[in-house]
Amino acid sequence: MTNQNHPKKLLVEGPDDKHVVPPLMEANGVAWPDKHRPVEIRTFDGLPKLLKPGVIEALLKSSGTRIVGIVVDADENAQTRYQEIRARCIGVFPELDPILPSTGVIKTHNELKLGIWIMPNNEAKGMLETFLLTLASSTQSQLVRYAREACERARSLGANYKNVQMDKAHIRTWLAWQDEPGALFGTAIKSGSLDPKSSEATAFVAWFRNLFEF
Repeated sequence: MTNQNHPKKLLVEGPDDKHVVPPLMEANGVAWPDKHRPVEIRTFDGLPKLLKPGVIEALLKSSGTRIVGIVVDADENAQTRYQEIRARCIGVFPELDPILPSTGVIKTHNELKLGIWIMPNNEAKGMLETFLLTLASSTQSQLVRYAREACERARSLGANYKNVQMDKAHIRTWLAWQDEPGALFGTAIKSGSLDPKSSEATAFVAWFRNLFEF
């Protein structure tokens, strides 16, 4: 159930993001009980709904809100995606950086705090699955490479996923070879198949903890 009055809100594109953040943060020392969750994670069933004019603006101005974090995929270009988010926030945060920092954005204005992170790392193109592949590579780099080769071979045999979907196919192929095969992302983090303390995870965790004051 969504807690409309929670002072700390994280806005994400979809349910995969929502299921990754709690186990990732718990593995890095942030308690995340089912009741009294430390942050309300709000999903939007895709980027267009999150970026719809007025949505982010209203949340930034909602009564009782103290901290808002926004995590979205870069897809083809992290800076382009950041400019789309910045355009929605600039009216409330006029001093937002014109260029996305590699460490993500954390700004405070009139006691309201805003954070922006563009997956996978504020620089590279990609998405949540790109970020998760770095966590997989931390423990099984050879198998991760082989999973990509398998995906590319499947394409040559007629698999019709789009180029932009490669990392989605890649991570799910690799997950199919784990115990349990095809586990959800959050489950794979809890089991250690996805390393929650890899260097890529550490950068995101540092941003999250600084933003939400853990």
